[in-house]
Amino acid sequence: MAEPQREARWELSDDLTLIDLVICPACDEPFRPQFYRLCQSCGHDFGIGIEVDEEIEPIGNRALIVMAGLLVMAGAAVVYFYFLYDG
Repeated sequence: MAEPQREARWELSDDLTLIDLVICPACDEPFRPQFYRLCQSCGHDFGIGIEVDEEIEPIGNRALIVMAGLLVMAGAAVVYFYFLYDG
């Protein structure tokens, strides 16, 4: 009779010593992995990890001028082609 397989149990401490260092498969350089604190899909908080700032940068004046210029040029192209093919 075959023996039942045992479940592997891993104990994680608060500082994640189980995955302290990993080795890059491309260059064989050991490094400590860093993960985001919040899950992007469900928002679960892991308690530790990289914090992402939710601050949104305001749009600068130069970007607004460029967008307005592009809209004016697109409008001019529409008017040009309207008069070109109207007839």
